[in-house]
Amino acid sequence: MSKKLNFLLLSFLASIGVFGYLSYHHYMVKLGMGGDSICSINEKINCDIAAMSTYAEIFTIPIAVLGLSYSIIMLGIFLFAKLGWFEESDGYKTIVKGLTAVSAVFSLFLLIISIVQLKAFCPFCIAAYVLSFIILFLTWSLYSDSKFDFAAIAGEKNILGTLVAVPVLAWFISGSVRDNFGLSQMEKIVPEKVYHWQQSPVVNFDNGLGLIKGSSEASAPILTEFADFKCPHCKVAAGTIKNFLASNKNVKMVFKPYPLDGACNPHIPSKGDGSRCELAGWAICGEKLFQKGWDIHYWIFDHQDAMMHDSDLSSHLEQMSKELGVDGAQLKTCATSAETYDIIKKSTDEGELAKITGTPSIFVNGKKLEYGQYIDVLRGAINSLK
Repeated sequence: MSKKLNFLLLSFLASIGVFGYLSYHHYMVKLGMGGDSICSINEKINCDIAAMSTYAEIFTIPIAVLGLSYSIIMLGIFLFAKLGWFEESDGYKTIVKGLTAVSAVFSLFLLIISIVQLKAFCPFCIAAYVLSFIILFLTWSLYSDSKFDFAAIAGEKNILGTLVAVPVLAWFISGSVRDNFGLSQMEKIVPEKVYHWQQSPVVNFDNGLGLIKGSSEASAPILTEFADFKCPHCKVAAGTIKNFLASNKNVKMVFKPYPLDGACNPHIPSKGDGSRCELAGWAICGEKLFQKGWDIHYWIFDHQDAMMHDSDLSSHLEQMSKELGVDGAQLKTCATSAETYDIIKKSTDEGELAKITGTPSIFVNGKKLEYGQYIDVLRGAINSLK
C-alpha cells in the first residue's frame, strides 16, 4: 500500500506540473504573448487552440487553474493521510474515490470536446487526462477493500472543509494573475472595443485581393488584416489569428500585405531596403504559383527574428524553398516583378482608404476592430454577430 500511495503522490505532483504549465500558457495566449509553444506543433496538435476555445474557462476561471488547484488540494489530502493527520475512515475513502472518479469523467468529457468540437489535440491536456485516470486507478486500487459509505461522509467535516479550498484557491490564483498582468482591465475594455467596432464606418474591401482562407459561406464573418512581415506585433497577431481560425471554422480570413516601405507602398514617406516588399511578394506569389501562400506567410513570421535586419534574403529564400518544397528562383522572379508590386500597391491603397495608422490593423466585416489582435476582443466581436 505504501508504494501505491507514494506513486499516487508522485502522480499528483506530475499533475501539478502539467496544470501549472497549462495555466501559464493560457494566460500568455490571452495576453497575446504566446509565441512558440512547446505543445503547439501544427493545427491538429496544438495547445493554443485549446487555450483559445470557449471551453477553456468556467466563469472566467481557466479549467487549467481549476485542475491545478484540485491537484494541489488532493495532494495535500493524501499527504495528510500518509502523515496520519487524516484518518482513513470509510467516509474519507468514499470522498477521495468519488472525487477521483469525477475528475476522470470530466477529463473524458474534455477529450470528447477536443475530438468533436475543436478537432485538435493539446499534448499537455492529454497528459492531464491520462494522469487523472492513473490517479483514479491508484486510488481505487489503494482502497479496494472499501465500499461507498455515503452516510459516513457527513462525519468528515475536516476533509469536506478542505475541499472548499479548491474553488477558493482557483479564484484567488485567477484573480491575482488577472490583476497583476492587466487581464482585469482587458476584460473591462472588451465591451468598449466591441461597441466602438459596431459604430465604426464600413470600408468596402476587395475580399478577393490577398491571401484567403477559412469559410467560403457567403454569410461568414470576414476578418481582414493589414500587416507587415517584419512587424513584431504582426507576428504575435498572426499566431493569435491562426489559432482563432482553427477553432472558428465559420470565419473567412483575408490577409492583405501592407509593407512599411516606400519602395512598394506609396503611402510610406521613405523607402527602405525593399526586403519587406519582397517578403510580401513571397506570400502573394507563393499562393499564385504553388498554392502555398499561407505556408509561406507562417514560415516568414516563424523566422522573422532571423530575417529582421537582413536586406539580402537569398539565404532565407533558399532555406524556405527547401523546407516548403517551392522553386526559389521562380518565387524570387515573381515576388520582385512589377505585376506583384502592383498587387501590393492595390492592397496598400485599400489600407490608406481604411485610414490605417499602423500594423497590424484588423477589420471585421469591413469595420476597424481596435485591439483585434487580442483573443477576447476578437472573440467578442465575432460572437456579437451570432
